[in-house]
Amino acid sequence: DGSFAGEHAASAVVKSYSEANLSQRLFALADRKSNGKVGFQDFAWLHWKLISCSDQYSNGTVDQNGWQFPHHAFRKVDLDHNLVLDENEWLSYTDDLASVL
Repeated sequence: DGSFAGEHAASAVVKSYSEANLSQRLFALADRKSNGKVGFQDFAWLHWKLISCSDQYSNGTVDQNGWQFPHHAFRKVDLDHNLVLDENEWLSYTDDLASVL
């Protein structure tokens, strides 16, 4: 309808689709065994890849304690404590990521 509210709603739909698409793509990358689950090693691997990539755009230093974050984040979203993330748990993780961006 051309109104601000209409444009905002359309923007939110596009953003939601983009976030969902990114979540699916990241899950596919992290699910290196293609079994529909992401274990901690794969989660940490993706975290390291993202940190390495962001390092290209920063001052060139990577936090030496950076490996503590994946443990904390993984435990937070592994709701059933089975040491793997399913797609729903992964979505919770990527929703948290999107909220800080």
